[in-house]
Amino acid sequence: DATDTPEFTSEPVTSVSAEDVYRYQPRVSGPTTQPVRYTLVNGPAGMSVNPTTGEVTWDGRRQGLSLPVNPSA
Repeated sequence: DATDTPEFTSEPVTSVSAEDVYRYQPRVSGPTTQPVRYTLVNGPAGMSVNPTTGEVTWDGRRQGLSLPVNPSA
């Protein structure tokens, strides 16, 4: 049900220096009565999301890329 879909209330990190690991801890809110489960819809190879906490991490130091990211809750 679309009315139970949580909404992101935080802005994602959109850049990271070449020496750092990308980290983004999203915040969500909404009328959902179920625990929120996170997935990564779109992102570069090696990027991961913790399905329980939603933390997105990626060690892009080797890739040096700038790519779109699309998490979902």
